[in-house]
Amino acid sequence: MAVLGCREHLCVHEEVATSRGSSKDIKCRQLTRGHKCEYYENFLGIVTCNIDHWVAARSDGGTKFEEFMENVNDIEDLLLEGRSSKICPFYTARHLQTRAEIIFMPYNYLIDPVLRKKVNVDIKDAILILDEAHNIEKWCCEAASFDLGMITLAQAIAELHYAIEILENSDKQIASLGLQNLQKDHMIKLLEQLLKLESLVNNVKISNNNEGVKQKGLITEFSF
Repeated sequence: MAVLGCREHLCVHEEVATSRGSSKDIKCRQLTRGHKCEYYENFLGIVTCNIDHWVAARSDGGTKFEEFMENVNDIEDLLLEGRSSKICPFYTARHLQTRAEIIFMPYNYLIDPVLRKKVNVDIKDAILILDEAHNIEKWCCEAASFDLGMITLAQAIAELHYAIEILENSDKQIASLGLQNLQKDHMIKLLEQLLKLESLVNNVKISNNNEGVKQKGLITEFSF
């Protein structure tokens, strides 16, 4: 059995766990690719059976974690064992998924085809059991739509500025963040479009009656 979750719920790294949103994913990838996350390195040692450096520091000789891997565990169990054994709960859950016959996951992991592919969930010939299935219509609607708040837009613009700065100045950071396939001119074009969108949204006049605003053609005024 395996329980899937995102880094937001499963990261126990002292520095990364305090981050939020996409910045948490970026910091995680930066540390794991640079072999600077103790939790991830211990996880790799376990799954590759190269655990001498980890077992030597464990009074139980590593048997406790081996037993844990064979038990039925929820997210709270993953977090507790991850902190105790210094092994990443996020990647442990993904590893358990590869050999599990029963997998628990949020609705969006199942419904959204992009997320489903990202977490390697294959539903062909699988039996799907939906808890509180009356919510499925709402989740399908949410999977096919999105909300773009001004804070999210501002964060995206800030991250693009940061990415462009890295592409201009640091080959080492480009490798550690996995940005090798990004092209600076594409990033600049995307930044220009997001800045244009931010300006368009800022110019929309909103009344004080809390009824919201519908403005035809707002999004179609710019293109990528």
